[in-house]
Amino acid sequence: MLTEPITEEKRKLHETRILAELARRSLSSFCEYAGEGAWVHAPHLDLLCEKIEEAEQWVREGHDTYKLITVSMPPRHGKSEVVSRHAPAWILGRNPDWEIIEASHTASLATDMSREARRIFKEYAAPLFGLELSRETQSVELWHVAGSKGKVQAAGAGGPIMGRGAHFAIVDDPHKSLEEAESPTYQHKVLQWMKSTLISRMAPGGAIILVASRLHIKDLIGQLRAEAETSGIVWDHVVFSATAQEEQDDKGKGTGRVVKDAVGRKKIGAALWKWRFNEKQLAQIRALQANDRLWQAMYEQNPTADVAGALWKLGLIDALRMGEGQVPQLYKTIISWDPSATSKKTSDAHGIYVISTGVPFYAPGDESIIGELDTFHGYIRDNLSGIYTPDNAVKALLEVYDRYNAVLILGETNQGGDWLEAALRLRRPTVNYHGIPANESKIGRAEPVSALYQHRRVHHVGNFPQLEKEQTTYTGPPMPSPNELDAVVHGLAYLFDLAKKGKKKVRVMGGVR
Repeated sequence: MLTEPITEEKRKLHETRILAELARRSLSSFCEYAGEGAWVHAPHLDLLCEKIEEAEQWVREGHDTYKLITVSMPPRHGKSEVVSRHAPAWILGRNPDWEIIEASHTASLATDMSREARRIFKEYAAPLFGLELSRETQSVELWHVAGSKGKVQAAGAGGPIMGRGAHFAIVDDPHKSLEEAESPTYQHKVLQWMKSTLISRMAPGGAIILVASRLHIKDLIGQLRAEAETSGIVWDHVVFSATAQEEQDDKGKGTGRVVKDAVGRKKIGAALWKWRFNEKQLAQIRALQANDRLWQAMYEQNPTADVAGALWKLGLIDALRMGEGQVPQLYKTIISWDPSATSKKTSDAHGIYVISTGVPFYAPGDESIIGELDTFHGYIRDNLSGIYTPDNAVKALLEVYDRYNAVLILGETNQGGDWLEAALRLRRPTVNYHGIPANESKIGRAEPVSALYQHRRVHHVGNFPQLEKEQTTYTGPPMPSPNELDAVVHGLAYLFDLAKKGKKKVRVMGGVR
């Protein structure tokens, strides 16, 4: 018996029918169905879809408590496409009597998202589920399902929400900018909006899913997480970092293992969505960020704030930051070195920094705080810190010493500086080396150097993430020794003559001066 050959047209029709059936059951498949070939599956997006499906199923089952989910994700990684454009259409298609609130940081953005959700509902969800968009109320701010109670209402986070309530609420990026997220006034406003306005509109057993790129430790996700620790309210937190992170031990050191990852990445630094942003592209984005704290917050979902007791504030470091092309005439360059006593993988890193003095630099509109005494400024120019064997440490020091035409290598003697000096002189007898003991506490040594920043006399030429993390978080023992901070403190203290008199001994060609 002959069978009719399957034509390409019939094959495509069959695949479309299968995909349509899957789209009725799965949000990820619905995104593919409505995307008509443009949708690209990715592990993090499929997991995001699963979380929305989990919340939708929760409401369908009629629980007597809320389902609360937060999802942290880097910018431009597809979150709005899923949660704000496709999810409302799919949820309403499956549940035509449900009321949905769609919110974002401004009413205008929420309206734009709602407009796309309405289009996707009209063109794909409605035919798929045998429904129609109501002709009576179909504005982009509020639209209904014909012959049913279901609707989607757009709202700005912090603004009013009209109507009876919602079975499902989607909040997409409640903060417009870092400045807004850092504002205590807005922090309070958006939290109160969430707790009093949004939650008061939720039906019993409703679901709220909050999706955002983190901006600040006290942004909305941060505040909700902090409250949950004391209130007992259960939030399901899903975190997608732009790159796979290294696990840290209880002393803050890397273990060489990948942090348990939502999408199962196995390699430290692996990109979340390599198809769109590979490791090289992410590295470029990181280099273009205004500061590394912004990268850590927005892309790695690891925001930090100024730490009480730390001597530096990142805002001041940022205000004094400059580009390589802005560096003025320089006077003197030294290599400041905080040695490590061992060279194992678990050892402390050597702190090695290139620091110069030069003509004072003032940003536009800025001026000296100390007047005529402001005769020179300090410039943090390069970082060679890392774990080295003694021989490789010597090679790195001498290489950067020559490259920057430095006049001195400054080393702390408490951690093997004496025998490492011998290794330096074995390779270069004429090197200008100065060994200094660290007699004071780390905080005691750092305080006068911190004052130089407050006097606006020290500038970071570019970004130094680990140094700036140590500066803005170190509060003294029992915290791990801040190797890069120690190197910078020693170097600036020497260049600005902050050390106690009578303790300077500079060895040149084996002698002392």
